Amino acid sequence: MDPRTAYILDYFRRIYRVPAEVEIGYGTRDRRINIHAGSGRFFDGDAPYPAEKVIWKSWRERDIPVLFGGDPQQPLLTVEGGGAFIHHDLLAGAFYFLSGWQEYVFMRRHTALRYPHRDSLQARLDCAHLPVVNYYFDVLKQAVEQVYGLSLTLPAWGAQPGALCLTHDIDKCRSGWRYDLFHRLKQGNLGAAGRIAVQKLGGRDSWFNIGEILDLEARYGAKSSFYFIAQQGNAYLHPGRETVERSVGEALPEKQTAADYFFRRSPGAILQGYREKLENADYDIRTPQMREVFREIRSRGSEVGIHGSFGSHLSATQFMEEMTRFDEPVTGGRFHYLNFDITSGFELLASQGIQYDSTLGFAEAPGFRNGIAFPFAPYHFKHNRPYPLLEIPLVAMDTTFRSYQHTPLPEILPEVKSLLEEALKFRGCLTILWHNAYFSPHKFAGWREIYEGILQEGRRRNLLLISGEEVCQRWLELIRMKDKG
Repeated sequence: MDPRTAYILDYFRRIYRVPAEVEIGYGTRDRRINIHAGSGRFFDGDAPYPAEKVIWKSWRERDIPVLFGGDPQQPLLTVEGGGAFIHHDLLAGAFYFLSGWQEYVFMRRHTALRYPHRDSLQARLDCAHLPVVNYYFDVLKQAVEQVYGLSLTLPAWGAQPGALCLTHDIDKCRSGWRYDLFHRLKQGNLGAAGRIAVQKLGGRDSWFNIGEILDLEARYGAKSSFYFIAQQGNAYLHPGRETVERSVGEALPEKQTAADYFFRRSPGAILQGYREKLENADYDIRTPQMREVFREIRSRGSEVGIHGSFGSHLSATQFMEEMTRFDEPVTGGRFHYLNFDITSGFELLASQGIQYDSTLGFAEAPGFRNGIAFPFAPYHFKHNRPYPLLEIPLVAMDTTFRSYQHTPLPEILPEVKSLLEEALKFRGCLTILWHNAYFSPHKFAGWREIYEGILQEGRRRNLLLISGEEVCQRWLELIRMKDKG
């Protein structure tokens, strides 16, 4: 079997614990379950899937996009005579989204810091809000259940119907008072501005609020992940070198995929065209104060993880140096600004012993970048096998709603609930990113209440409210069950 098809089928079998005697054929007619093979030599090429070739089929009261379709008149699934036939190539479609094929193609042809939502098939089809791979798997799951008389379950969450993975990127926690003070002065609210100044004079920054976040989550029995940047100072970006397209098949010189092609740390780099100043951490994780914060987080059952600084997603040396600055080994994390290059990023993470990453979400839009509401082992395109780590895909981020979508505050919680509803159709996991800055009652007034609304919804639905580390542990145990026998 083609390794791409095997990757998808093996993942399906592992997460649903499908018995070995269940026969699933691809491009066959003589198995009890047969799936149409329609991708041909598509994945031997170097192009994204054309949106005009997508057909739409109804499943679970949703119209879902189908790639590599068979006869457009045929339904997704036919069950008769003791067998089942899936009339469209859902395995190739699942591989397209889950593996990140479209961004792999994009990043091979561009010098870019991250994959843009506008380039994705989800953007062209307006379907990022749908975990399409889960729908594809659900078709196959129903075929197995009906033909073999089984009831397939997803045991990762125990008795709970799903999970919320709660995460916080800690970009700044010592200079937030400046942003809050300026915001209140701009409003003309001198009283609030004065209180912020007095608070700072007393040694407390309005964004140094990790204890408050922990207290809030404790009221709902929630645990979360806090991702810290281990690099201080500024990075200077060369804006002319981002998202530059090359001809199809043209190789990118190694220097154009290196960290210092995009970023320099010295202010003198401005004279070389590195004109856009970006800020790493305004804190040092090695100080006694931050070490005490780490101890408090861990003592309350939450996680300390790494938030890779600017350029670290392209430099194993830089990332390794940052890892060594933590007081204890970290399990996982997320890259700053969601910067990521799928052609090298997972190789870098695996080389440093990272067990999971949670970078893969669209910065510009909420939704399912890899089409799935489950963690998954990323695909190694060069070696045609999964990487030895997990991706816990990011689905909803505060900055997406505020800075990219400009969503009015009253509309944000309903949108998150809608995404959660989609994930829970399949006992999925929805990953949330709420920066510590967004708990400030000044510049980000109202955002803490939205986050608490998410916690309330999670508790109302009896979900697990857990950290990325716990999601990783539960999922690794699930997918390794097959190997244990």
